[in-house]
Amino acid sequence: MKTLGEIKYELINKGISVSEEAQHALAWDEPLSNSSEQELTLVLAENLTVKTQPKPPAVDRLHLEYAENKFMLVSSNSKLEVIAAPQAQFIKGHLDHRSPVLGNVSLDGFCLKIFLRAVGQKNRLNLTPEEIIEVIQMAFDEGAAELIQFNMDFCKDPDRGFNRLIPVIAKVKKKFNSFIALKGFPPEDLQLLDQLYAAGVDILNLPLNSCVENSPQKESIPPQQILRALEYASGIFPNGTVWTELVLGGKSQDMKKAIHELISQKALPLIKLQPLGMPSEESYVKLREVAQYLDDSASQFKVPLKWMYPNCWYLTPLDSGFFIEGAAPQLKTKPLYLSSLGKKAEEGFAAFRRKLRIKNVSDSFESAGL
Repeated sequence: MKTLGEIKYELINKGISVSEEAQHALAWDEPLSNSSEQELTLVLAENLTVKTQPKPPAVDRLHLEYAENKFMLVSSNSKLEVIAAPQAQFIKGHLDHRSPVLGNVSLDGFCLKIFLRAVGQKNRLNLTPEEIIEVIQMAFDEGAAELIQFNMDFCKDPDRGFNRLIPVIAKVKKKFNSFIALKGFPPEDLQLLDQLYAAGVDILNLPLNSCVENSPQKESIPPQQILRALEYASGIFPNGTVWTELVLGGKSQDMKKAIHELISQKALPLIKLQPLGMPSEESYVKLREVAQYLDDSASQFKVPLKWMYPNCWYLTPLDSGFFIEGAAPQLKTKPLYLSSLGKKAEEGFAAFRRKLRIKNVSDSFESAGL
């Protein structure tokens, strides 16, 4: 029998077919045959979510049914009751009119992700600070999100667009009592990472595999440059708040080696479960092995996992129990965002650390005559 994590992996790879009753219950505006751009978010268990692509029925594809006010995930030999998450109202409200927010925000569990990029000759951000603050306010008012992640697309400038982003983050941090994560490309001048932390970034994700793969080929960033940035960031940000990403692929031994080296240097790897098209039994074996090794390595190096959050596309040290056969299908620890007392305490500590970092950054600027 597959673990819940393997079911998540199967849904990412193969998609899902949806019965007419389930489509009606989901109130989809488009019929299944025209829904190639739609993603369906399913909650397989508490804190285990997945986004999957609706597709036509197939013998080896999981099927979503709806009866007696319940959504059931059905295979040839089993059934699993799931929750089909409705589209958030703050996103749905932008569907009726052309809005720059549409297509640039998404929910990943209880994390609001905002996708930013530099556009035009002046390389302005694709969303204004006012638009960003408005959509965050709407998400928080609806109770749809607990924290914010900015995803900064590749920018060919040496600062990777961070000089435009830093004042936006400072404004957001001042207005909202929330943790802020940032996913982006490492700048050439690593001291910009000090400024990001001082501005209000709590969690920094510098992807290793996907960062290289997604950047334009002529502008690709060498892995060693990313590793240097991760090492530098680990000296600024609290333990457990510097992340990177590895794509599940290649040989298991190579992945284990990469995981060990990253965690030993205080960079937590997230394993991206990108679609393979048709996963083999070997890919499921690799998934289980990697999950076990990730779990063991995080325990060995005693890395705090409280900053991590469950998400739809990744295997992480936090939720590895969902992917390991015989392990408890639950998070290894309770994230800060689920504990009001822990959140308050850590926000106070983070604010104190940030004041020290701001002072250090200011002093270094003064000494340099800037």
